Amino acid sequence: MTSPFRRVAAAAVAGALLFVPAASHGAPTRVRALAGDSGFQFSPAQTSIVKGATVKWVESSGTAHRIAFYKKPAAVSGFRLSPNGSAKRTFKKVGIYKYRCTIAPHSTLTDGVCTGMCGVIRVTRP
Repeated sequence: MTSPFRRVAAAAVAGALLFVPAASHGAPTRVRALAGDSGFQFSPAQTSIVKGATVKWVESSGTAHRIAFYKKPAAVSGFRLSPNGSAKRTFKKVGIYKYRCTIAPHSTLTDGVCTGMCGVIRVTRP
C-alpha cells in the first residue's frame, strides 16, 4: 500500500511537470557547403532536427550555389547561397526533406536519386 505522503508527493511532481516550459529550439543547425578534391558537398549531408527548428546553410568555399528541395512534405522555397554567404530555413512540418545544389556539375538528379551535392533533413516531433 502506498503511503499518503508518497501519493501527495507524486501528485505534486506530476502537477509541476505540467508547467515546465517546452525546450527551446536554440541556435540553428549548421550545414556547410564545401568544395574540395572530392567535389562539392554538404557537411553534414544528413541531419535531424525537431519540428519548428531552423537550419542555417553556410558557404565557405567562395562558390555560389542554388539550393532546391526536390522531395518534401511541405512547401519550402529554394534559395541562392552566395559565395561566403548564408541562408536559413525553418521547418514546420514533420517529414524528410531532400535538397540539392542545381548548379551543374555540383549535383545530378536521375529518377529521384541525387548524386553529388545533395542533402537530407529529417524533421521529427519535439
